[in-house]
Amino acid sequence: MDEWDEDDSEYHDADDGQLSPLHMAVEAGALLRVQALVAAGADIEERQDMKDDHGYRIQVTPLYRAAYRGHVAVAQYLVGYGANKEATCYQNWTCLHIAANRGHADVVRMLIEHGANKEAVTDAGWIPFMYAACFGHVTLAEYLLDQGSNVDHTDEDGKTALHEAAEWGCLDVAQLLFRYGAKLDLLDNRGLTPADLATAQGYHDIANAIRAEEIRRRDHGMKRDRSTIEGTEEHEAAKRPRAEREAEEAAAAAAAAAVDESDDDDDDDDDDDDEAG
Repeated sequence: MDEWDEDDSEYHDADDGQLSPLHMAVEAGALLRVQALVAAGADIEERQDMKDDHGYRIQVTPLYRAAYRGHVAVAQYLVGYGANKEATCYQNWTCLHIAANRGHADVVRMLIEHGANKEAVTDAGWIPFMYAACFGHVTLAEYLLDQGSNVDHTDEDGKTALHEAAEWGCLDVAQLLFRYGAKLDLLDNRGLTPADLATAQGYHDIANAIRAEEIRRRDHGMKRDRSTIEGTEEHEAAKRPRAEREAEEAAAAAAAAAVDESDDDDDDDDDDDDEAG
């Protein structure tokens, strides 16, 4: 969107008057205007007020504002121009945190591709993946897990994403976390597991899903252990003296040859019988 109207009140922060030209351009997603202002010397790290979803007034950079609004072209331009991807705002949120929180997948991918820290931690102890997962952006959460985010990262309350999904009734998120091997029995700071939280909140479908996953993993573990034992036996057999193994192989080959020769003799006898007849 490159339309521009400096008198449009949509781009004014309430109670604070008009934003600077650069922040107004970023707020509007006006890439050409942003490029022109930066080329004219606008400060790409300039901080100005913005109210977040909870009404908190925070000081943000142009890049953070672009990430918040989901303006990927503007954000990419600013990153390419050298904007600080790790600049933090209220409670140590980075632009990657806010993009993940709001489900702006294209912004998240762009930031990751440009080296943004996917393990950056807010004051609450959350990494970007947790914001994507716990705000229901399942596909985005999966992308961040594929990029190496820690599925079992714990926040300041000792909770993992699975604790949060269980406490808030997000079954689809819990099922995603199962697939990525999230630990089921970790205790938060109150000594509660995800299943405990799900039960306490009345989300019995999630509590049951966690118990079913526990059973599935236990059964799978038994099968894996059995195959490991079989593999060990094969390994031990392979460690026997080479001469002994070669002798056995030679004996087996001789026995097989004897069987083949016997079969050939039987065929010859059959041919003789046919001629006699």
